[in-house]
Amino acid sequence: MKLSVLAISLISLTLAPTASAQCGDVILVVASGLSRTGGNTVAGYSSAYVISDDPWTWYIEGTAQVAMGGSIRGFNSVGSNAIVYSGFQFSLQYEMEGISSGTFGMDESYNFSQSCWGGPFPFSSSDLQYDVYRPTVSGADRIWWFNGQQPSGFPTNTSLVANLNCGSCTDTPEWVASANGDKVLFSCTECSSPTIYSDYRSDTPGDIPIHFSIDGFESTILEFTVNAPLLLAAKPPYTAHEIYFDGYESLIRYSVLDIFLSEISNVPVNETFATFWNDHPTNNWAKPPAGGYTLSGNEFNDHIFVYCNGCIPTLAPPVQNPQYPLGTTKIDHTTQNWFVGSIVSGQGVGVQTNGFQRYQDHGNHE
Repeated sequence: MKLSVLAISLISLTLAPTASAQCGDVILVVASGLSRTGGNTVAGYSSAYVISDDPWTWYIEGTAQVAMGGSIRGFNSVGSNAIVYSGFQFSLQYEMEGISSGTFGMDESYNFSQSCWGGPFPFSSSDLQYDVYRPTVSGADRIWWFNGQQPSGFPTNTSLVANLNCGSCTDTPEWVASANGDKVLFSCTECSSPTIYSDYRSDTPGDIPIHFSIDGFESTILEFTVNAPLLLAAKPPYTAHEIYFDGYESLIRYSVLDIFLSEISNVPVNETFATFWNDHPTNNWAKPPAGGYTLSGNEFNDHIFVYCNGCIPTLAPPVQNPQYPLGTTKIDHTTQNWFVGSIVSGQGVGVQTNGFQRYQDHGNHE
């Protein structure tokens, strides 16, 4: 006759050594498993039973537990005479916040005994493990905002994807921006892959933390940024004054900086002018039109030019070539506003307001 201890789990199948005596054949079975039932819940089961002509004569006692990071869940048996089995079913809740993955391990121990065979016949195992990976967010971590404009080459929306890392999760991911949520718009908040649209620029890089929850299990956090034009920066040489026919052309040089204070290339810019105010009693100079164009590279010049070159009527007071030192006779002035994101005047993100001053021999921002 023989006695066998059969251990069945998700990862192993072993047959224990047999013993001989004038007793009926018997197989002692231990079955166990670990599975993720949703969120951060890992369920475990462990059972022991006897395959024999007289299973009710067997006595089984044991323990089983699941542990991770010091958190333990499980049940201890007090012993059982069982025709079918003696076992434990339990689940382990573990907070995964702040870690990317975790490994659950099962420890189980049983003793089988019976009057004919004697015993106890021990069985123990700590081989069963189950890895749980925290859900993650995939996708770009930044987009652009141009106050309603969508210049080519500067995406103002992007799609994110929920990587559940949970084959048994049944709920729909729920998305949220836990701070500065007014800077972005979600195409959906209960879905697997929302599109994120910019609604205002970030104050600092990564200031919009986005994550989702699935079955109460929070994903990793995507530190999201809405980049945008922030300001104009003077580029040396800041100003240059050149002869233009009988008048002048003044060039004032800038680059456009984003919220990272990095230069933006190949972006459209435009300007607007407020009302012009005369500074000279005989002024009849034509007022310049506001314009816009797309940068070729990462810098641009504001061109302020005035010339007559035989114009009728002649300019009053007459325009001059740049003087050295520059003259101080003022002609007129206004307020100038700069926008980035479009070549249409007044469209896009405002980045600078400055005084626009024309002199008899040059122009300047003041």
